[in-house]
Amino acid sequence: MRIDGNAQAILLLTVSFGRADRADSRPLTGLEWNRLASSLRDHGIEPKTLLEENPEDLLPGWDDTSVNWTRLSSLLGRGMALGMALEKWERAGLWIIARSDEDYPERLRKRLKEKRPPVLFGCGSRDLLADGGLAIVGSRDADDTGLAFAEELGSVAAGAGYAVVSGGSRGVDQKAMLGALKRGGNVVGVLGDSLLRAASSADHRDFLLSGNLTLVSPFNPESRFDVSRAMGRNKCIYCLADGAVVVSSAFRKGGTWKGATECLKGNWVPVWVRDGANVGRGNTELLKKGARRLPADVGSIADLVVSQPEAQPQLLGALGVQDAVKTDSPPGPNEPPKPTSVGEVERRTPLSFGTESQVAENTPSSATGTDVGFYELFLERFRKMVVGGVPISVEDVAGSLPDVETYQIRKWLSRGETDNVIERVKVKRRVKYQLTRRGLL
Repeated sequence: MRIDGNAQAILLLTVSFGRADRADSRPLTGLEWNRLASSLRDHGIEPKTLLEENPEDLLPGWDDTSVNWTRLSSLLGRGMALGMALEKWERAGLWIIARSDEDYPERLRKRLKEKRPPVLFGCGSRDLLADGGLAIVGSRDADDTGLAFAEELGSVAAGAGYAVVSGGSRGVDQKAMLGALKRGGNVVGVLGDSLLRAASSADHRDFLLSGNLTLVSPFNPESRFDVSRAMGRNKCIYCLADGAVVVSSAFRKGGTWKGATECLKGNWVPVWVRDGANVGRGNTELLKKGARRLPADVGSIADLVVSQPEAQPQLLGALGVQDAVKTDSPPGPNEPPKPTSVGEVERRTPLSFGTESQVAENTPSSATGTDVGFYELFLERFRKMVVGGVPISVEDVAGSLPDVETYQIRKWLSRGETDNVIERVKVKRRVKYQLTRRGLL
């Protein structure tokens, strides 16, 4: 596994290698790493320089009682342990993204800022980390009604072209993820432990190979379950998504309660809570703390997420229309949506959970004075991409439309499947897309 010097230094300073750690080489906590990283930035020093020169010479004014020179030197001296771990993780198909890397998830950068994890370990497609989507979370011990609701909501989100983000735990998390994967949707599972074991599980293998599932963790891939780690990964679940639904929560205890209240306090994304006669006190109390009541009939999944209008001004230009109009600034998670100057791109079709679900549908609208919607413009470009009938992957489409977010491309492809103009096929276990006979007309 090849990682650059900055990632290597960050790993050595922040990740535990189990028995290889000495008493004086306790990895830096998130707060400790932030203090050190801030000082490095102030001095114009990259983390990799700590491996090349004496840290004490680089930061002569550094005076931190917990992050002292002895501890730093001991941590940076664990190169052999790191090398052995990297070799093992590479054999299992894992990858690493450090905060210094360009492909570190932008949502974590913007929402968590200095509280974002120094390192992310993962397997599957890295691209899914940039897609956003809907977080679906809940108790391990939810009742049958809650579990069924979670699975259906995951399926509906996938059908509407949204990825599902969850924690991978037994109960609501696994049901929501399964619902999305059965529908052919994309899922990001944020694990608090045992990423290495999960990556090699037969239950995950086909979904990882098809590109529909990404597993990620901010902790050592070989970590065992720990309550603090389970709690610590919650912020990643919410901040990798664009909206969240709490299916079932205990009151003032457990990871679901902790994560939801943390998100409400940080105002990262809208938090919706399932309500009803038998949802439990935790759900009711979250509503009192400012969470939103999930309507029985949701207009569409788009109603549950923070819109990403920062990408809208570029869409028309990227799709071949040059007179794109700028939109207003995006509303915050707790503000009502603002009208867009580009025009409504989606027609929202009600979704009735627990009965027959319908997926959100895009439709042409008047955009910048034209009668052509973004979706129709995308179809025109897609037809040009698949000349000769050769199926192409999401990555191929994204490469041809560099100014369009991948999550938006997946949404249009899903709409194309619903309209029976685009179909997905598997080519050497990879999901690709081509035009249907109707799409060729």
